[in-house]
Amino acid sequence: MVAFVSDHDKAVEILAKLNLPTKPPPVTRARAPPRQEEMFDQAPATFAADPICPDA
Repeated sequence: MVAFVSDHDKAVEILAKLNLPTKPPPVTRARAPPRQEEMFDQAPATFAADPICPDA
């Protein structure tokens, strides 16, 4: 079942009854995306983009 609860107090009550956090996570600073070189340098040595298929 999916529902939208617009009443704040009811939403907190439902979350508390389900033992879920009733407060949002803390806001933190955004981090920079990984550099392009770092993303491609971490591939394992056995990595192959296209598998080799024998001719049928």
